[in-house]
Amino acid sequence: MRTIETQGRAVAKPRGFALLTWALFGNADDGAAPADYLPGKPEWRRRLAWWCRNPLHNLTFYVIGCVDRDSLSLGREPDKVFLDGVGWNWAWTYAGWLPRPFVSYRGTRWRGYIGWRPPGGAFGLKWQRNRD
Repeated sequence: MRTIETQGRAVAKPRGFALLTWALFGNADDGAAPADYLPGKPEWRRRLAWWCRNPLHNLTFYVIGCVDRDSLSLGREPDKVFLDGVGWNWAWTYAGWLPRPFVSYRGTRWRGYIGWRPPGGAFGLKWQRNRD
């Protein structure tokens, strides 16, 4: 078993109803689309498409997740989402008193994960077919 320590980044969270809007529609890390994203398209379309890439970013990183807090991840390979080969990876991320579990699987045809991704603790769920 290995351990990884991470330092939380400071993120200013609003309060009240603004927190709900911020959590559902905001992206504190990549709020604006870069210039090379959908060049030639109208600005409203670029913004909408950029938001659709990850609409719940702040919710999964800073409300449910613990990316903005110091954390300790321990597990089989706590610095990776998937193992380099085929198999199961697991980890626990501790930020405060609440342990946050994570498990991932990479097979020959499918791969997926659920839980607080190490290191850092962003919550996620993904299941997809491997690309050949």
